[in-house]
Amino acid sequence: MGETSVQAAPAPAPAGPGSLWRHRNFMLLWGGQSVSLVGSAVSTLALPLVALTVLKSSTFQIGALTAASGLPAVLFGLPAGAFVDRWRKRRLMIWCDLARALALGSVPVAAVAGRLTLAQLYAVAFVTGALAVFFDAAYQSYLPRLVTRQQLMQGNGKLSSSDGIALLVGPSLGGFLVGLVGAAKAVTADALSYLVSALSLALIREPEPERRPERRRPVRTIPAEVGQGLRYLMGDRLIRPVVLSNATGSFFLAALNALWMVYAVRNLDWSAHALGLVLGLGSLGGILGGFIAGPLTERFGVPRVMLAARLALAPGELVIPLAPRGLPGQAAVAAGFALVLVAGIMFNSTQRTFRQLVCPPALLGRLNASTRWLQWCLRLLGALGGGALATACGLRLTLFVASVGLFLTAVSLFVLTPLRRMRDLSGLEPGPETEAAR
Repeated sequence: MGETSVQAAPAPAPAGPGSLWRHRNFMLLWGGQSVSLVGSAVSTLALPLVALTVLKSSTFQIGALTAASGLPAVLFGLPAGAFVDRWRKRRLMIWCDLARALALGSVPVAAVAGRLTLAQLYAVAFVTGALAVFFDAAYQSYLPRLVTRQQLMQGNGKLSSSDGIALLVGPSLGGFLVGLVGAAKAVTADALSYLVSALSLALIREPEPERRPERRRPVRTIPAEVGQGLRYLMGDRLIRPVVLSNATGSFFLAALNALWMVYAVRNLDWSAHALGLVLGLGSLGGILGGFIAGPLTERFGVPRVMLAARLALAPGELVIPLAPRGLPGQAAVAAGFALVLVAGIMFNSTQRTFRQLVCPPALLGRLNASTRWLQWCLRLLGALGGGALATACGLRLTLFVASVGLFLTAVSLFVLTPLRRMRDLSGLEPGPETEAAR
């Protein structure tokens, strides 16, 4: 398919340009999601500990639990986008939150009753993972309905900063709750956080547009709608290189994320305390990245900030295999980790804004879901490939190779995309693919 131009999404009705701190509906969305992300970070720690300490599971069984939560993204990622484009997004998000609260709430209830089993944990992990696929596709497509085009970057920056806050606060809170009430009861915090998120979404007053005619189409048309979204992704000269670079970068990041802590403990002799301190200090970068992304894009434009952030990821990761032992190495890795999170949060918020600005609303759910599906598939391959290479060649060499690979994917984006010549995304005209998508 030839290259196509794209149409910017029409501006929604709410408040005009200005600070989102006084935007009631956005603050409800942001507040609810911030609480939910912290709760999810608690469960990320607590659920494996339930399997380990309560059910005395093996290492393989705990690994299978992690796989159960990630498998739905691969199985349902593509059709989820087609369904999201049919349905009202806020209503779908509320139902996903309520269902996740119910699923997670079953864990402490079953534990208190003495009926908790590993099969239930697998089911909870799979169900919550599947609901997250639908929620995330709707969530990334909902913001353009809530704020103006001029506020999108500011909104995405604030939402992305919540990832950094959750990374900083969640594990510590999870460890405290596990120590206080036990792993099974600690999962209650995540269940409650989803109720808070559902309530915050329910309080948003901005009405969504009427249901699209596609809502009444039979389910058998879903594969065709998925194909339409993929054709748009692969056919658009602006969207394609960004999404493919993001996906291939996820391959190398997955290898790095799977191995760097193992390298720090085994090769650099870090204690658990040192590891936690480095993670905590580095996590501050995620909060910073979310808050500076907006001002930087106002000054330099979304395309330039997105490309610069993508290039900055690899140097931060390369610090790890080059770090010496002891306090100097820990300080260097903390600084590198902070750079990774500053750049990562900035890239995530800018590329999300980029998709929302250039993709037709009729295809945004499918584009977001397809993007995440590609990421998840390559993450799984990257984690497996990184483990295999580390077994054959050692941890240090694998981390170095993955860092270089991450940098090369960023360079390829810079070379292949016309975005490097653009300061902003104005003046884009609709093309044939856009019209066909309506």
